[in-house]
Amino acid sequence: FFSSFSRLLQTSRERTNMLSIWAILQILLLAEVFFTVILVMNVLLPIRKIVVKILRFCFLSKTTRLVTAIIAIILLFTFAYTYYQQSHLSQKFTEAEYRDADKELQLRVRVFREQRNMYLSGLTFFHGIFLWRLVQLYESVEETQKEILHEGDNNKKTPKREVKAE
Repeated sequence: FFSSFSRLLQTSRERTNMLSIWAILQILLLAEVFFTVILVMNVLLPIRKIVVKILRFCFLSKTTRLVTAIIAIILLFTFAYTYYQQSHLSQKFTEAEYRDADKELQLRVRVFREQRNMYLSGLTFFHGIFLWRLVQLYESVEETQKEILHEGDNNKKTPKREVKAE
């Protein structure tokens, strides 16, 4: 049992040398959470304005919108694929009776990894949608503020006519 566990650790150490898609997804999710915290907190207004400009560029530019759409499609695909793999492995695990602890441990580790990857890709996708909606709300607030300021400027510039009662 201990030799199989050490082999499992050794193969996981070998995998850490390269950057996997799941590590990239985790970094993307952490960046999204960071941007959301900056946008929601009202403490750092100059930083929030910079973050809104960056996200507005990501969601409004045609090229970056295409890249964002491709990333969203890839996230949906990875979510669906890992959901399928996880359910397939879980079904295999419940159907089979294992007498070998090494094989059972390997299957449990695979199920865990697929579940982790499924949650990671799903949360990244849905958090991206949340971030996109948050940027839209900031844009509508800015447009409303500009309209209010514009109306206030127009009211100050136009002279008020006095109506004389006859």
